[in-house]
Amino acid sequence: MIIVENICKSYAQSLVIDNVSLSIPAAGLTSIIGPNGAGKSTLLSIIARLLRSDKGKVSVAGLDIHHTATDVLAQRLSILRQDNHLHRA
Repeated sequence: MIIVENICKSYAQSLVIDNVSLSIPAAGLTSIIGPNGAGKSTLLSIIARLLRSDKGKVSVAGLDIHHTATDVLAQRLSILRQDNHLHRA
């Protein structure tokens, strides 16, 4: 289960996520839908520990994502980004 508690995120003067809380069950399929600019990708980036929130807490399988070692968290959480950048030498 993923639990998001009171997450807030701003970019400069623009508030993107304002006090969002939700629980995502361990089984099944969950969709996050909304218009462009609603904060969906920002929320997912915070959950995936790719971006730090300004306020709030996220836990994955009972593990606080900011206080859990990367190798331990990787046993519970994997990430596949929509955009992948390849650098050629």
